[in-house]
Amino acid sequence: MHGAPHVSDRRRRADRRHLTHEPARLVAAGLPPRGQTIAMPTSQKSLQSVLIRLFANRGGHAWDPLQGRDLAGLFDYYGTWVSPQPDRIIMGSTVAHRMCAYLLPYTDRDEQRPHCAGIPGLRLDSCTTFGYRLIHLPTATTVEIHDDSRWSPRSREQILAVERSMHRGDEERSYRPVWREPALTALERRWATVWQPQPHTEITSALFCIQPVFLHDPTAPGHSSEHWARHLQLACSPSAETPSVLTWCSGLRPSQIAGHLEALGLAAPGSTHTPMRPARTTPP
Repeated sequence: MHGAPHVSDRRRRADRRHLTHEPARLVAAGLPPRGQTIAMPTSQKSLQSVLIRLFANRGGHAWDPLQGRDLAGLFDYYGTWVSPQPDRIIMGSTVAHRMCAYLLPYTDRDEQRPHCAGIPGLRLDSCTTFGYRLIHLPTATTVEIHDDSRWSPRSREQILAVERSMHRGDEERSYRPVWREPALTALERRWATVWQPQPHTEITSALFCIQPVFLHDPTAPGHSSEHWARHLQLACSPSAETPSVLTWCSGLRPSQIAGHLEALGLAAPGSTHTPMRPARTTPP
């Protein structure tokens, strides 16, 4: 019997970058050993699972900012690529300061109205030449947002301050900017169960890593808009006995998505692809 054909690491890096469109310097860091999957902490997977559910589902969410863009579709507007990594979340953006500003959490000062605008537990760790480094306290996960600008860290900090005043002005004036707090606030701890692993965490975490590919077929000629996945809805079941359901219109087929997950070392344990039979119709 013949084994699988040998594929060089150089070819593996090129294949991965063809799918992710991430910077070349990040490809080598995220490439798993040959024949293995990317080993991510469960806590990181839990955060990725929550983020894709926020970004993919249409409609309002309790953590939406008071003005400007909702969290749903935020990656569609400002995201460009995701670099699957074993120890952090790295997202590319057209405007890193804007995506960062929308994700930072503020809480209502009125304790009788427990409301958080932004991702609970997210903290600004530092401004860098590539963008912004955040820390999510409940999952101890580093989140980096990169863009192609090459501003100094000081300039990044100033630009973020202007962005917050423009797009988070309501929260800046009347809410508490908890993204500066060194520890979780009492209000943020109310969402502790959100960050616990669920039966759907493995597959939804993997889908987060390929959302640029999932939303757009990179092999489509001319990147025509007809290849975009539209009307995404992700219904996650809290029970292992009941399947979670992801639906969309147009875009990649389930078999193509499964192939991308395998190619990137993101194949979710226990997940299967079962083609759905077309519904029967009753003749008139």
